[in-house]
Amino acid sequence: MSPSPERNHTKTEEVLSPETVIQLLDVYLTEWTYRDTSLWAHVYRYFYVTLIVMVLPNITSYLNIHLPPVAPRVFPGLGMVMTFFFFYISLGYAKRLEAIGNTYSNLIDTLPKQYRRVKIEDINGKVFQLRLSKLIIIIMTIALLIIGIIMLQA
Repeated sequence: MSPSPERNHTKTEEVLSPETVIQLLDVYLTEWTYRDTSLWAHVYRYFYVTLIVMVLPNITSYLNIHLPPVAPRVFPGLGMVMTFFFFYISLGYAKRLEAIGNTYSNLIDTLPKQYRRVKIEDINGKVFQLRLSKLIIIIMTIALLIIGIIMLQA
């Protein structure tokens, strides 16, 4: 086994041609689209499953199903536990989406100025820099927790 070559740890930046940057942008945009679609598919799926588990004792007659003889409070409690998993998993998806978005933005910044897009913060300040995906996940988590608490007290 040959020894690995020593790596040069000095920071050198490779200048990419605009054509190469555009090809990379296409690859990263495809990944961003996949991550975005995946995030929202999972977020809504986890949200609805958790919500259904919480309200299952209340909708059994409507769905014409019979539950095993378990205390009805178990379902909202289980739903609240599922809410924490929902929050953790959804934030993980949101962080992956944010990472690819940041990579995409950094790559755009390597283009010559006339080819760069106008950034939102250049137009309106920091108001629109809030990641909507994280905000929606937090709102959905709070809503599930409130529903769970209300159902446990009922």
